[in-house]
Amino acid sequence: MFRKHLIFLPVVISVVLSAGCSSTAAQQACPAVAGKLSNLDIKNLPADAVPYLARYSLPTTDRTAFCAYLERIQHEHEVKVEGGLLDMMGDYFLTTQKIETGYYFSYKIGSPGREIPKVILDRASSESEQADLFLKAIDSDPDASRKEVFNDRIKELSPENRKDGALKLIQLLFKKSWVFDPTAQQYLGSENYHDDSYGFVDRGLRTTSYSHMGTTLDLLFNGSDLDSVKKLLPEKAKRVLIIGPGLDFSHPELGEEIPQQSYEPFAILDILLKSKRSDFTNLQIDLFDISPRVVRHWDGLLQSADRGNTYTLNVVSGAAMLRGGNQESSEITTAYVNQFGDSLPGVTSTVSTKTSRRPVPRTLDSYSVSVRSLNIAPAVVKKFHPFQGDLTTTDIAKIAVENGGKYDLIFCFNTMEYLNESERALAGINIREALANNGAFITDNRFETDSGERPQQPKQNTSAVKPIFDPSFLNMAADAITATGRHVIVYRKPNAG
Repeated sequence: MFRKHLIFLPVVISVVLSAGCSSTAAQQACPAVAGKLSNLDIKNLPADAVPYLARYSLPTTDRTAFCAYLERIQHEHEVKVEGGLLDMMGDYFLTTQKIETGYYFSYKIGSPGREIPKVILDRASSESEQADLFLKAIDSDPDASRKEVFNDRIKELSPENRKDGALKLIQLLFKKSWVFDPTAQQYLGSENYHDDSYGFVDRGLRTTSYSHMGTTLDLLFNGSDLDSVKKLLPEKAKRVLIIGPGLDFSHPELGEEIPQQSYEPFAILDILLKSKRSDFTNLQIDLFDISPRVVRHWDGLLQSADRGNTYTLNVVSGAAMLRGGNQESSEITTAYVNQFGDSLPGVTSTVSTKTSRRPVPRTLDSYSVSVRSLNIAPAVVKKFHPFQGDLTTTDIAKIAVENGGKYDLIFCFNTMEYLNESERALAGINIREALANNGAFITDNRFETDSGERPQQPKQNTSAVKPIFDPSFLNMAADAITATGRHVIVYRKPNAG
């Protein structure tokens, strides 16, 4: 995965790699850096997991080699986290310029004959004006941490001249950001289009989450069409894990007007409470993400909640928002958004109307979006406990046991499409070991030999796809297509009651 466009940027990666394996690693578990979570240990993996690792030639007898292998994966993924951040910075720039990101534009990357997109020039008649508009958006940004990300990058590119740094950053975004990548743009306009997430899976690890995730889960837990799948879920869930809770860097419709926010955990909590499969008092939700930015965001929310502050979450809906969707799925999502958060204790909300930065697809016509702003009580925020780690390498079962027990439910959306087959094997073993005996893993992407749709490839022949795991190891109990057109897949341990 991501072999074509690995991007290393000159920023300090705050995830600290595990210490290098020593010659004593064959007798001891992989050494852990102080304050960091432990990695998987080949010695502690169940015997029936080893053949799946051996299938991909992973080291299964040498703990030193296994430790080194996990460290290499961690390093690769940390670089890709930075690549994903660059892509999200490109999204931000485009929304400050009020540009439809779904168009396939030519762009200027410094070579003769390549021009800046006309829609950008309509907003700014020169590169200098582009930089002024970009800096104006950054300076008026209500999100201090997001503003800091841009200012730090600008200063790195030009320590003495801020405007020159902004120009260099814009040129970098034109050259590297996924929104101007020809392959990604061709995919967005093709018949293979699924959703935006597949347009950048070969580029970097983004933290973007999508509202259709909440809609899909709400249909599963609270709809009337998937009763057979519901029977596979535990009656009561006290321990829940969300892998990749997401942190939207900016909003595709409203740009820097919406601060960075983590929508998915609140959506899952709301859905669980609404379905009566969890009660607020006895529920604990752990959040697990590879990005240090996500964990820092949640640490800040918890600190604010400790001071008694509410958290404002903005949920945006609009008829033209669902690229690749249909009228029915748009209406279902809008209906879901209109009642989103009603099951969260103490929530209050206000509704406003704004004009989208993006026009209706394939036009330049603007449209209105509805913004539902929820004020979420501190007690709700405190239900979440963030951890930083890698789905493929960090020992999730150990986190579970040390923090209250294995999980009744594990959710993972918009994440596994990033993993290649060997990484999916590691992730599946990791998840199985973290599930309680009657637990369920709910996702939108299967543990299969096909590593997912890619923009440079045609749609896969799913009938030829082979599962990575035998049902006796990890059973795919259901794969249902909801009314939104999205898959919801349930895995369970075999012989679970």
